[in-house]
Amino acid sequence: MVGLIHRDPEGAAGERWDLAVVGGGIYGAFTLLEAARRGLRGVLVEKDDFGGGTSANSLSVIHGGLRYLQSLDLPRFRESVGERRRFLLDYPDLAEPLRCLMPLRGGGLKRPFFFRIALGMNGILSRRRNEGVRADRRLPNGETLGREETARLWPGAAERPLLGGGVWYDGTMISAPRILMETLRRAAALGSAPLNYVEAVEPEIREGRVTGLRAFDRVARREILLRTGRVINCAGPACRRFAARFDRDRPDLFRPSLAVNVLIDRPPLSSAALAAQPPGPGGRVYFLTPRRGMVFAGTLHAPRANAEGPPHPTGDELRELLDDLNRAAPGLEASPEKVVRIFAGYLPVRREGTADLAVRERIVDHGRSGGPRGAFTVSGVKYTTARLVAEKAVRLAFPGAPPPRPAAGPPVRSAADLVDSRKILAGDPALSAGILRALVEEESAVTMEDLLLRRTEWGLSPVQGAVVERRVREVLGWSGRGLNRELSDKQG
Repeated sequence: MVGLIHRDPEGAAGERWDLAVVGGGIYGAFTLLEAARRGLRGVLVEKDDFGGGTSANSLSVIHGGLRYLQSLDLPRFRESVGERRRFLLDYPDLAEPLRCLMPLRGGGLKRPFFFRIALGMNGILSRRRNEGVRADRRLPNGETLGREETARLWPGAAERPLLGGGVWYDGTMISAPRILMETLRRAAALGSAPLNYVEAVEPEIREGRVTGLRAFDRVARREILLRTGRVINCAGPACRRFAARFDRDRPDLFRPSLAVNVLIDRPPLSSAALAAQPPGPGGRVYFLTPRRGMVFAGTLHAPRANAEGPPHPTGDELRELLDDLNRAAPGLEASPEKVVRIFAGYLPVRREGTADLAVRERIVDHGRSGGPRGAFTVSGVKYTTARLVAEKAVRLAFPGAPPPRPAAGPPVRSAADLVDSRKILAGDPALSAGILRALVEEESAVTMEDLLLRRTEWGLSPVQGAVVERRVREVLGWSGRGLNRELSDKQG
């Protein structure tokens, strides 16, 4: 059937592919789709589950680039505005406008007069942001608010000196896991094959050119050879390590840092997403967004010497994050006991051993620098611009490819059903059984974590997740460790 993700590594080994994509995060998924839109048949291999690495730890905000106006980085601004529009245009059931509020307390852009100028520039430079976008997904112009209006929108803002508030609109993903899965489904509908739990070993190279990709099926415990003339390495934090297997170590590909977001079981402080900063010089700006009646907050960035092992904050780093959030957002009252889930991943930095994040993607054609022809590596920096970077990589690898054709239409799955567990728990038992079986049979869910965190968001709350887990065991007959044990094992 069209758009289904069937896990068939042996079948894939029996075919000839235009390209093989290594890595099943958002960069790999979009690379597979952008190739498929140009009539190219691709196979994607991911050693764990789709979106199980850094992509699973996004704060879900689709930034339009307002912050880049401060440094007058207009190329990044235009790219971000354009890709934010693409999310709202292409995934209207999975992305929506997000109202953002920043308290203005004086200093630089945080004064109403200068923030008003920035909003004016933002409105002019992003005037095409709503072209073709569904009416209920269009982004209004921003505005500045007085002190009293700001305090009504966020009462806690008035606990510190306040001049007013700046309001602007970005996008947010209703469900980041569903956007990734729908991207893979669209690629599958155009003839490509996403494979999870298949680990890339190394490209097969003959006479200096890629002729295939050797991979290991972690479920069947056997090696396979995927025949292809192009390999695009989108392995995220592992891209540098994988590239070194067939070329040489390229430190510029990925110097790691840790990024940490937390879901806190506290009521949202405002209906808007808050951009809040602890008092004192040099404080980091944090985002606090409402999510399922709780607060999703981040991001803490911390240096890391390498990207080996599961990404996870130390106890001191978690306490630092919660302390910063409490000082930035009076009334939050976050504590370790209120942390429902920790979301952490590796992001690239400009200088090793720092948290100075990289600002531009890296796309390497290894054949042009002494490596094998047909091998490429992509190292991205932002979820928002992943599609655009994927398009650049595909055009580099296939300069003569035809123009892109439209992908499949709206999401096959109901976003509401796969975020909210009520239909599974309280609905028609036959219907809930059908949904669960479809996620396994049509989207290659293998573990409880795959099902409850990366095909759906039913496991976002541990309490809700435990109830749904019992239903899954009843319907599918699954046994095993369970979601919390799987997460604990991954964290070491």
